[in-house]
Amino acid sequence: MLVVAGSTGVLAAGDFPHPVGRPLIVGAGVALLPVAVYLWHADEPSLRVLAIGNTVTALLGLAWLAIAPGFSPAGAAITGAATAMLAFLAVLQVAASPMQTSR
Repeated sequence: MLVVAGSTGVLAAGDFPHPVGRPLIVGAGVALLPVAVYLWHADEPSLRVLAIGNTVTALLGLAWLAIAPGFSPAGAAITGAATAMLAFLAVLQVAASPMQTSR
């Protein structure tokens, strides 16, 4: 979505705080593609590790929204939605991960 929205101008520099512009939006999308391919083909990624990564990313997104001025309504909406989805995904990943017992 970032690649297409950034390339077509649906998301642009005015939607996010400076210095985020179209090249950074497209670059972030391109940088996430190998991560998606890796996760798709990984034998069995640890749900707890994925949950930690999603939680940290959601917290960073929330902090960015709270601290940085300059979001357009569209930029704030997409950042907020992505943050909420990451947090929800982290909760699901923790709930689905097998419980470890100590002996």
